[in-house]
Amino acid sequence: PAYRSSQASLTTEIQSRLDAVVASKREAVMDYLQSLRVDLELLSGNPTVTTAVIDLSKAFWLDSARPEKWAQGLYIDKNPNAAGEKHKLDDAGDGSVYSNMHAAFHRWVRQVVGAQGFNALFLVAAEGNVVYSYAKERDFASNLLSGKFKDSALARVAGQARGAKEGTGFAPLAAYAPSGGQPASFLATPVRDASGKTIGAIAIQMPTARLNAMV
Repeated sequence: PAYRSSQASLTTEIQSRLDAVVASKREAVMDYLQSLRVDLELLSGNPTVTTAVIDLSKAFWLDSARPEKWAQGLYIDKNPNAAGEKHKLDDAGDGSVYSNMHAAFHRWVRQVVGAQGFNALFLVAAEGNVVYSYAKERDFASNLLSGKFKDSALARVAGQARGAKEGTGFAPLAAYAPSGGQPASFLATPVRDASGKTIGAIAIQMPTARLNAMV
């Protein structure tokens, strides 16, 4: 009986410690997600981001009546960098208004992504067009309201953000086709102009490796 009592006590103690570890990890993950939300909301109010949403949205249609095919051709298909390294191209070199604007903004985003550890960053116009993508996967230049990725996690969070008065949209970890089916999780928040009108959304693909390390 004493042995059984000792075993039961040990089991209870181990379970309590495991529960404490799980609770600690859960709290750490929630704190990290909250910090990402704060970072994203600060970015959404940055004048560089606001200006980029406005200017890139306009430039998106200046050089082609089929901007998805045109932009993907320049920044994905003709991009000399390998898959997973398409972000290394700042300027497609075609002399277009879009590419000139993209070059300056992309260099700024590279610093943000490097500092924050985001897997990717997106700007989505009010009409649903992904007018900017840091990673340059096939979601770039697509329309999240009517295109092939309209049912994707990115489309859902961007839609939540564009329709939100405040707050941040969240999509949990799940397979994401543009990333080769690899698991991806997203946060998005609205971008507003000086009058307070929602003009689009900024979204990030969260740092999966860091989240996995925390759990």
